[in-house]
Amino acid sequence: MNLQNLVVVALRLIALNSIIETIVWLLAQLTPILRFFSPEGLSLKVILLICFFGLLLITFAVLLWVFAIPAARFITKGIDRDISFSPISLLDCYTIAFVGIGLFYGVRCLPDAGYWIYNIFKAVAFNAGREWKERIDFYQAMQAVIPFVVGLILLFQGRSLAVLLMRKQEKKEFSDTN
Repeated sequence: MNLQNLVVVALRLIALNSIIETIVWLLAQLTPILRFFSPEGLSLKVILLICFFGLLLITFAVLLWVFAIPAARFITKGIDRDISFSPISLLDCYTIAFVGIGLFYGVRCLPDAGYWIYNIFKAVAFNAGREWKERIDFYQAMQAVIPFVVGLILLFQGRSLAVLLMRKQEKKEFSDTN
């Protein structure tokens, strides 16, 4: 196994986690707008500031993702790049990483997501009209449900995402050497 590949996987996992956490944060911050569509929710300046910081965080995460290979080359410069765990391939490494992150988010957020889904159904069933929206804290609900759903996607689609990323990375490495 190549140490540089492990560093690339780790950097991309950090970027993926940053993107997930930033999207949850953005949605939670903008909940007053999404919830009531009322002008007294948030001022335009606050909305623009929230969006600016959210886009800035997502941009940094995307840049980390894009420049993971050059960063890994820089980090592993001057270090023996061969590591002998076992015959583990880049595809296996990405699969383990995606499934591991998906399992982490799925298990960590399962109780909270179940609780909030139950509360939303209960509020809808026992409250008429828009009254149920006042009984739900959408900030906390989104903090639980969105990472849970993303975790399930990573858990069940981890192998296909790993195949996709491995092919793109191998193409990039092949084009860089020619």
